[in-house]
Amino acid sequence: MVLVITDNMDLSMVYATSLGGVMVGKQSIRRKNLEEHKALLLRKAEADGFLTTFFRGEQYVFVCIPYGAYALNRMVDYQEDYRALENRPVPFFPDNFGYRCCDERLEKLHSRIEKLCNDASGIVNATTDSMTGMLAFLHFQKHFQFNKTITRARPSALSEEKILEAFNAREDAVEFRDFSDACLLFERLNWLVNCNVSNAVMQATNGRASMAAGRIEAILLNVIKGETCSVNGVGRAMVRNNKSGRKLLCKVTASSTKVDLTTLRKGTYCNPVESNKEVSPAKHIGNCFSILVRGGMEYGMPLRATAGALWRLFVEGYITWPSSSQSTPWGLKTALTAAASQLAKQPGFKGRISPADIERYVGWDAEGASDGRMATIVTDKPPIGLLDAEQHVYNIVGEGIIREFAMQGDYVTPVFDASGLTLTAQEQIPLCEMGTGKWTVEKAFQPGELPYQDYHLLQDVLPFFNTALCEDYRYFLPPLDNILAWGMAERTDDGGLHVTKRGELLLKYVSSTPLVDPVATAFWDSRLLKVAFGTASAKGVLAEVTPYITDLVNYVKVAVDVIQATGGIAPSDCVCPVCGAALEWDSERKGWDCSSTKQSCTFFLPGVFHGHVLSVRDMALLLTRGETELAFDFSSAKGTFPARMILNKNYQLELSFQSHCLCPKCRRKYMNEFQWGLACPDKGCNFTAKTQWRGVRLTEKDEEDIFSGRRTRWISGFVSAKNRPFTARLYLDEELKIAFEFQPKANGQGSGK
Repeated sequence: MVLVITDNMDLSMVYATSLGGVMVGKQSIRRKNLEEHKALLLRKAEADGFLTTFFRGEQYVFVCIPYGAYALNRMVDYQEDYRALENRPVPFFPDNFGYRCCDERLEKLHSRIEKLCNDASGIVNATTDSMTGMLAFLHFQKHFQFNKTITRARPSALSEEKILEAFNAREDAVEFRDFSDACLLFERLNWLVNCNVSNAVMQATNGRASMAAGRIEAILLNVIKGETCSVNGVGRAMVRNNKSGRKLLCKVTASSTKVDLTTLRKGTYCNPVESNKEVSPAKHIGNCFSILVRGGMEYGMPLRATAGALWRLFVEGYITWPSSSQSTPWGLKTALTAAASQLAKQPGFKGRISPADIERYVGWDAEGASDGRMATIVTDKPPIGLLDAEQHVYNIVGEGIIREFAMQGDYVTPVFDASGLTLTAQEQIPLCEMGTGKWTVEKAFQPGELPYQDYHLLQDVLPFFNTALCEDYRYFLPPLDNILAWGMAERTDDGGLHVTKRGELLLKYVSSTPLVDPVATAFWDSRLLKVAFGTASAKGVLAEVTPYITDLVNYVKVAVDVIQATGGIAPSDCVCPVCGAALEWDSERKGWDCSSTKQSCTFFLPGVFHGHVLSVRDMALLLTRGETELAFDFSSAKGTFPARMILNKNYQLELSFQSHCLCPKCRRKYMNEFQWGLACPDKGCNFTAKTQWRGVRLTEKDEEDIFSGRRTRWISGFVSAKNRPFTARLYLDEELKIAFEFQPKANGQGSGK
């Protein structure tokens, strides 16, 4: 007997009926009549706890273990004393991560599943090809602790042909060990953040503030607040082409800290930014995230509705697996040819694509999808009897194929200059449309005025995450559900997202921490990706997590103390550096006065300095160390510039442009910071170095690593000359030039420069 584990009942039914069929009484249910008898088969699966079929003369038993059925232990599960808040050690790092069952159905079936594990000759991991699918299987494995041969079956599409192919040629589970380690590490990192930050808040407030703060949840919450609540947040504008009538929704940004949308009156001319034409467009062929975004953009569908339709299309065999990849390897050519033939028969696509377009395509990935991940395309199954939502999603997938293969002209993301503001469109259009007609402002929307929909959030947060690790849309949906369930955010009457008072309070607690920092998020994603590719050990990365969590907890404790003592602005231990008295907010002067001002002390800190708003962390560093970290949003009449703030000997606030990087050429002076990079102030030394590389602005830590002789962290987001994203780290070579070091390839070959 072979035990097959899936993470979705639909998969169990499709696999079982495709391999050998399932007997229910005297009724034989096969794939061809599955829809007709689906309810009957579902009742049998729920009653028995599994489905049975025969394949190649052997019994196959299918058990569904959904993601979330087994979860990491709670803190109280490790020690009963931890029920009392004051007994909880914070930070907390369990020696061994335990698992518990969260599904009553599976709890009742425990002994039955345990017997199946013991009796099985082998176990097949047939969960979805994603992080959540792999975690569902790993949770099952950790919970039952079986010692059996494990193989992996992952069909690219759910046609009978692809299913038989996948089960006949199952992969060795050993090949997925690195990815499995990355999945477990991802889960444990998120658990450690949530557990420790949440308990740090509760302990610091004596239990008055009970809230959860996950790693991904905090990023989502911060983005929503920035888009809807912040007075300095970006607005949006609708621009229109007076010739074609095409409308584009654009994000509005400005060089100064505040965006003044009053200048964007109806009819304001929008000048296309020419440099945008030099950027090659990204791929249009579908992946799960682009499909979710377009579902909301084009059809007004919530993420959940689009995700549901996407899943049903996959289960019914109309599309391939909705992965996060847009890869088009040579192995996809046959499937794409069949997809083009099928699309050519559909009313909405007739005459727009042919198999010949596939033959002419020049964008095949040379190596392409070595990990098996590839773009989402339609299959050769005709889309008959689809629901409206399913038809919409099918059209989106089909349109992506046409844009990629039949319309191989240049596409761009339009960027306009209007009254000194930059307007960036939230979708791509053919380059030829840019030069026809005049673009003008139709309407401007203040932050929060335009409903901030789910798909807007997805658009805005995707650049923060490594989608190669995300795998599928379920990476984002649970965190979004969490912040809504926890009361951190809510939906407005028009369906938009809005941060609640509770959510704003949480963000105050964590605003000075790496928890809401996209750079920190990208760093941990890069570490997880290294584990997934086998270039770093999960144990080693977990060891790196310990000081990160410890610092995070300390940051939170200080922030909570800040809010309780001063209303959320000044840290309690940051007293006047002149006389030691407490600081008080002066609403008239818009800054911080020494509380003993009336006596003799005149110390004052402005709340805003050269356009930069002083954060809690800025004040803490100024009043304890005398200088802040490097910031890039100081402004003048000439634009923004990088600098750090210092307190001079007279306790006056000043700007310092000096970096912490010693010139590597003369070794005499520390270099100065400029918007473009670093330069030695010694007139006899001409050394300079750029700090913006291939679309990435280096952090202060990156600069210090390079010029101290170390390599930087692995940095994602670099863009090649062909507009392809890549990950690398930087170092200073023997000629004192900054060079790239690329990640080792998954096949174990060395890195290049």
